[in-house]
Amino acid sequence: MRLLLKLLVKVLFGGLVLLALGGAIYYWVVSRDDCQSLADDPVRWHQVLEGWRKQELVLMIRHASKCDGDHPDCPTDDEYLTEQGKLEAALIGKGLKLLEEDFVAYHSPMTRTRDTARIALGDRSQPRGWLSTACKTDFPDYFYDLPSGSNYLLVTHSSCFDVFEKPGGGFLLGFDSGTRFHFGIAAFFKRFQDDQGHNQPGLMGCIWPEDWEDLAALESSPRE
Repeated sequence: MRLLLKLLVKVLFGGLVLLALGGAIYYWVVSRDDCQSLADDPVRWHQVLEGWRKQELVLMIRHASKCDGDHPDCPTDDEYLTEQGKLEAALIGKGLKLLEEDFVAYHSPMTRTRDTARIALGDRSQPRGWLSTACKTDFPDYFYDLPSGSNYLLVTHSSCFDVFEKPGGGFLLGFDSGTRFHFGIAAFFKRFQDDQGHNQPGLMGCIWPEDWEDLAALESSPRE
């Protein structure tokens, strides 16, 4: 009996260690990059809100968690949202209510992006084929051609995020957004031209699905 109890304690302890290690790895993945969560940077968040009020930002959102294409019940060409993904999309929709100014919303017609937009935005978003087909080719052309004077919300795929690079090379966000750690990630951009007159995406910050609740708490707390 004593041996069984010792074994049980070891198993429980091992499970706690693995859980803590998993949490540490997750935190390292989402915090080691160049796009820190806006929930951890109130000053930057209020800069984003100011740009949003001026109708000059583009908010890109990657679809929420999708099924695994290797699973026999999951289509490999048009993967759908998991139950976790639906919860993430609902969190995004609740968080978007913090953005009081109007915006134009488009989504990729793929099932996972369409359903993310539908859950988060209802019928506010319209499908646009270029948000899927152009992600690996000429997506920046569409991005910069969006008329000025409005905010835009684009529900799309990781490859659209990853087409943007730093001047010296590497992902602009600082990480490959196509991993499972970044389902539902949102990134705010301010479009500008550099000294040579080339269009550039100005990255202002990121929000993961669970961060929207922290931002809501931040907005409701008294300011000094």
